[in-house]
Amino acid sequence: MPSAPASIHQDNTSSRRQHLLPLVLAASVFVMPAFASSARAEGAKVLLAVSTKRPSSATIDRPLPPPMRSTRRSSVAPTRGRCAAPGAGQAESAKATRAALASVKASQAALVAQLGALRKQLHQTIGTLAAPSAAEPRPAPLLQQVSELRANVARLTAAMRTSGPRRAAQPSKVPDAELRSGGQAATVGLSIEVELSSIYNDRGTNAFASASQHDQHALLSPRISYAIGNTGLTVGYGAVFQWTGDNQSELVASGVGHEQNFAIAYERSLPASLILAAGLTYIFYPFASQEGTGTRWPSVLEPTVALTHSSFIDVQVALTYSIGVQDALASGRFLYVRPALGKSISVHRRATLDIALGVGFKVYNHPDENPDRDIDVGFDVELPLALTSTFFVKPGVHVAWTNLDGASVGDETMVWGNVIVGVKL
Repeated sequence: MPSAPASIHQDNTSSRRQHLLPLVLAASVFVMPAFASSARAEGAKVLLAVSTKRPSSATIDRPLPPPMRSTRRSSVAPTRGRCAAPGAGQAESAKATRAALASVKASQAALVAQLGALRKQLHQTIGTLAAPSAAEPRPAPLLQQVSELRANVARLTAAMRTSGPRRAAQPSKVPDAELRSGGQAATVGLSIEVELSSIYNDRGTNAFASASQHDQHALLSPRISYAIGNTGLTVGYGAVFQWTGDNQSELVASGVGHEQNFAIAYERSLPASLILAAGLTYIFYPFASQEGTGTRWPSVLEPTVALTHSSFIDVQVALTYSIGVQDALASGRFLYVRPALGKSISVHRRATLDIALGVGFKVYNHPDENPDRDIDVGFDVELPLALTSTFFVKPGVHVAWTNLDGASVGDETMVWGNVIVGVKL
């Protein structure tokens, strides 16, 4: 049988190349963007993990809301980060962001490696298509298409290396809206909490006790706070109500029960993982009697400054000046210095174990009228549980001690438990 002319073989070869070339071009259009898209998706997942990472609860005494004065009950109060100082959540967010950045870089390296393999495969295919046969001259349109394809591959590679994962991992883009005890990235900054505690710890003193530091007279403390955008400002209101005990009326009349407080706080991140916080709390007792307190509407102002270093172990030093506003309260004015250590341990993706140890020192304006209660020690363990992206429960166990005139160490020590239920919006 006679063989087909050579021109027919050449036409078939050229036809197959012309049919294969659009397929290779289509692969460069659809496959390469898919890799870039997967890189952006990986970055989005990391951002989501960072923004929904629930920071640890407050483990070091925090001067400002929430719960303002009631923070002194347990030296452990809900905040944005592992450390109880205002703004410690920013440090926690920075740590989570650094972890996210490392994850994104690892994902980026894997994607670049995959892209390199794909480029090699495409170049081999292009070389096969572009190589002319002995009988076929090199067509100029085909060479132009090959050049455009190579330029497209190079452009996509550069875009993937620069704009994709790196932009997603930019730490400055991570919103600082962690739930201070359980949160999500995009929040309005509103926090609502209710605490139930078996003791009111007022800087080492059982404030609701009738006869002993060991008296378990429970309290109920609602509070609400609002973080004003990214300004670093937080405003809040809180209250402390005695729930059990036969001395409730007496303590209300004497300006201890039915406490109310307003507060404003400002916090700012500094270099070297430092966080500076400052605030002012106004505490008042509108239901106290003038006979029981010697004044009408007894009030206390407490300006506070705190410096926190967030690291493997958080370190904080807080300075507070407690000022009884009325002259009848002047004898109780004092400067309060409290260094503290805090550590948060992740035990589950929705739970952390927060441990804190702090020591407080009071310097009274009138030490002769205040012979004791000038040193206190607090040890706190809490387990914040993020039940949903906005709702959390935080049980805790606490031990505190203060020096009482004429009492033994056992009588000066108290142990209690508490639970905080809250929502972050």
